[in-house]
Amino acid sequence: MADAQSELDLLKRVIKLQTENDDMITQARKEQALEQEVQGSQHRFHNTSWYKDIKKLEDIVWYDEKPEIVIPQRIQKIKEFINQVSKGVDMWQINVEINKAYYSICDTTTSTDQKHFVE
Repeated sequence: MADAQSELDLLKRVIKLQTENDDMITQARKEQALEQEVQGSQHRFHNTSWYKDIKKLEDIVWYDEKPEIVIPQRIQKIKEFINQVSKGVDMWQINVEINKAYYSICDTTTSTDQKHFVE
């Protein structure tokens, strides 16, 4: 009778351990799927252009063991970066001004043509 009871207890314990094992395997698969999803999101995020620009700026700003040499180089790189950005903004402003001038010319010729047509 004692052997039968110990076998029954052992069988219950084995079933409980198998259930826990199945739960752990399921949890591990969920975590693995989540990890892959996060890696994909990070990959997409790191490939955006503004993120790359920020990382370049971070690389410029951080300096290493020899600040007396590195800092002037980094300052120069920051100045170059700012110049590139400002040139882009200047080009955008120039395009805006050209478009304004073009459309104002178009508006004046249209209005004079209409006046001439009415007279």
